[in-house]
Amino acid sequence: MASVIDAFRTVLGTRHSFLKIATLSVIVSYPVYQVLMNLGDWFSTWAIVAYALLVFYFGYLFVAAHNLINEEDILLPGFLNPFKIFFVGVGSLFALVPMAALMSYVGYCLYMIGVNKGLPMSGTITLVSIVELILWGFLAVQMTLYVNKYNPLHSYKLISLFKTFGSFVGKTIPLFLMLAIISAVIFYPFGYLAHMMFYGNGYEYIFVLVVIFFVTLSLLIITQYYSQMFMENMVLCRKVEYEDDAGKIMDQELLMDKDDRDYGKY
Repeated sequence: MASVIDAFRTVLGTRHSFLKIATLSVIVSYPVYQVLMNLGDWFSTWAIVAYALLVFYFGYLFVAAHNLINEEDILLPGFLNPFKIFFVGVGSLFALVPMAALMSYVGYCLYMIGVNKGLPMSGTITLVSIVELILWGFLAVQMTLYVNKYNPLHSYKLISLFKTFGSFVGKTIPLFLMLAIISAVIFYPFGYLAHMMFYGNGYEYIFVLVVIFFVTLSLLIITQYYSQMFMENMVLCRKVEYEDDAGKIMDQELLMDKDDRDYGKY
């Protein structure tokens, strides 16, 4: 059964996991830091480099999820074949960005409707959160459908989405609760310490690097958790299909036996 703790152990128990996560964080952090220091200049050289590296960054997360689903020997990939990771990230843009854009648009529209109608802010936020949670379930299923075979078209198989999204939405709630607890107990103290030590003292880049490291760790845990659920759903679907096929074969054999008995009467 999928477990956040198991996902946490899977990521941290991988060989050289901290080294690989730190390397990925270093690769991405400096261009992101440059963009943050020059907010508003979205088409500078550093911004373009940051966009390309973020595609590589998410490609790395999805390759790790693919390795778990397909039971590869190495969970966290190395960096010897960056082109594969980059192209997986490019494919994820076609597979996931439309749903992510829809989530943002629907959430914004619901929030503005609540504000314009004068609804209580608590009720508006609750409504937006519930709708976004449902849409997040669709996005999670799309992600796992994509990383299974690296085919963006597979993420739009609506039948598979409707068959499995309920399970994903239901299990998303304990995932977020567990991540909130982990963040409160582990990530927040480290982030606060890094902020006190580096931010405002001329070491803002180190602070950004620490934040990206823990964000990377969290995203790896999330993708591994959803990958575990996807594997469970695949096994369940195969079991149901097997039982359906077995039932059809048995029904066909019973009909044939009945035909033989009826034929013997005449």
